[in-house]
Amino acid sequence: PVAASVFSGDKATLRIHLLLQNIASIALDPYAGQRIVIKGCGEQPIPEAAYITITNRLRPVARSIMYGEPCSTVPVYKQKTNKGNAS
Repeated sequence: PVAASVFSGDKATLRIHLLLQNIASIALDPYAGQRIVIKGCGEQPIPEAAYITITNRLRPVARSIMYGEPCSTVPVYKQKTNKGNAS
């Protein structure tokens, strides 16, 4: 009843654990149908697991996912479109 959560490991492992936990709690509605650029550079190094997790999390709702900076992005995922299938 005192601790919000319990974790065992070093600081680096805790940081990754908390980052992945935060990614899991992101609301997906604001990203539905959007083109998303996930920033690739910054002051803090981002673990590879975070990029994989955010991609898996956003892929079902995003129109496209790219990594990098807005001036030089690398496409990672693009939603398929059904061209020519008018009903």
